[in-house]
Amino acid sequence: MPVPKLLIVDDSEICRKPFRKVGRDGSGQIMVEVLEAETGEEGLELFQNNSDILYAVVDVHLPGIDGFEMLNACRKHDPERFDRLTVFMSCSDADDHHHESPDFPAPSWVLKPADPVLFNRFLLSDVRMKMAVETDSLSDTQLMNLRTLFEDSSRLSDDQQQALADLVNSLTPDNSQ
Repeated sequence: MPVPKLLIVDDSEICRKPFRKVGRDGSGQIMVEVLEAETGEEGLELFQNNSDILYAVVDVHLPGIDGFEMLNACRKHDPERFDRLTVFMSCSDADDHHHESPDFPAPSWVLKPADPVLFNRFLLSDVRMKMAVETDSLSDTQLMNLRTLFEDSSRLSDDQQQALADLVNSLTPDNSQ
């Protein structure tokens, strides 16, 4: 699996900056590459040119096209890939939820300023789970057990998370020879 990408779309440098710290595991290995855009148009262009974007954090209020318009354009460009995208809408005020789009009736939200440590825990856990699920050699029971572990991984210590990551790596075809 190529290194997946996280697309951050926000016109504020201050709001993009915390996300530059995410995507690395406890040993510093890059598990997720971070791409940044200041406008919806730039975000759309990055989506169109990077087939391995699996995550997006998109500000609602952007110059030019807003976050929802950008995401609708991404969906129109490549509906199948868009359906695999995990999207978080970003806002600076909890009252911004009234800007929800009919196309995104219950999106996940990240309230600014983002907590990079918490977001990184989610991101790494989700990437590891996707890596494990893509492994053809796992039985249904092993997949179910891994899914349960990853759902509970936010409660694990860093050492336990690293042990879980090592387990997943040992089960992937590239590392099991």
